[in-house]
Amino acid sequence: MSVYSHLVHLEQQLFDALARMIPEMPSEAQREAEQTNLPVIASQVERFRYRLAYWSKRKGDLEQR
Repeated sequence: MSVYSHLVHLEQQLFDALARMIPEMPSEAQREAEQTNLPVIASQVERFRYRLAYWSKRKGDLEQR
C-alpha cells in the first residue's frame, strides 16, 4: 500500500506541475501536452489509486479474519 500511495502522490505532483506549466508554453506545445501528456499522467494516477484502493480493501478483509 505504501508503494501505491507514493506513486499516486508522485504522479499527482507531475500532473499538477505540468498543468501549471502549460499556460506558459507556446500554443502548439500546449496542445500537445493537453492531448498527450496530461491524459497519460491522469490515467496513471487513476490506475495507482485503483490499486491502492484494492490493496486497502484487501488488507481490511484480511484483518477481519
